[in-house]
Amino acid sequence: MTQTLTAEKMRAAHPVSDTPLWGTPIEQEVRRRIRASVAAYAYEVKDTPIMGDRTFDQLVESINPQLTTGHPLIDEFFLTRFSPMTGMWIHNHPELPKIAKLYANYYSGVIKDHFEGLKRQGKQLP
Repeated sequence: MTQTLTAEKMRAAHPVSDTPLWGTPIEQEVRRRIRASVAAYAYEVKDTPIMGDRTFDQLVESINPQLTTGHPLIDEFFLTRFSPMTGMWIHNHPELPKIAKLYANYYSGVIKDHFEGLKRQGKQLP
């Protein structure tokens, strides 16, 4: 019998605050910054959260603004403008159109409907 690794099992084994399953420390930091940026955009700009507050808080607390990733503009932004205490920093993100595109590509349609359905049912976002 083959066991399927569902998204739920994967999240349980590797919660958002843990190190991702792949990549160098720099690649992992880039991934955290992108995920946090898209989540902040969804909440602050689109008023459609894509993750729960606790998950977002864990994610932004794991970001290391001191780490340089090879992208000077983004590195400077996270060092000087980013704050894990709020998502308002997203309004000053130097690549906001790219963040908006990622949000549109990944969180519109079916996924957006899923999260809105959870909210209508009074369930917590993951």
